[in-house]
Amino acid sequence: SGTAIGDALARCINRLRDRPNTLTNTTQRNPPGRERSKIVILLSDGDNTAGNLDPTTAARLAKAFNIKLYTIAVGRPVRSDSLATTVDEGILKSIAGIGDGSFFRATDAGRLRSVFAQIDQLERAPIRVRVYEQVQDFYRPYLY
Repeated sequence: SGTAIGDALARCINRLRDRPNTLTNTTQRNPPGRERSKIVILLSDGDNTAGNLDPTTAARLAKAFNIKLYTIAVGRPVRSDSLATTVDEGILKSIAGIGDGSFFRATDAGRLRSVFAQIDQLERAPIRVRVYEQVQDFYRPYLY
């Protein structure tokens, strides 16, 4: 019950901190400037209601381990006397600022797709794809 943004970021940092920063290629050395970036994308309403670790402390840890933090606020801010704010942009902006990332707002599915496309353009990394093709010969029955 509740959202633990700081704890979630700490788990991500724990998984990413020991990963090598360079592309692994067994046949040749990696050329300079071809480092793999480590990023965390946080999709949240920004309401931190649980957890043991403060989100800004977790963002400082991410910066120490050279991990970029991108935050996406999901939802629409509603302010009235009877309703509380549904999206807390302040904490998400500060997390992104501390983590050398960017803050985005997504109010619908189309905007969320465009935000991910923007992040994809910012964090381009070369990917080696292996394509396997299974070939089976059927000439023997026709040959006989």
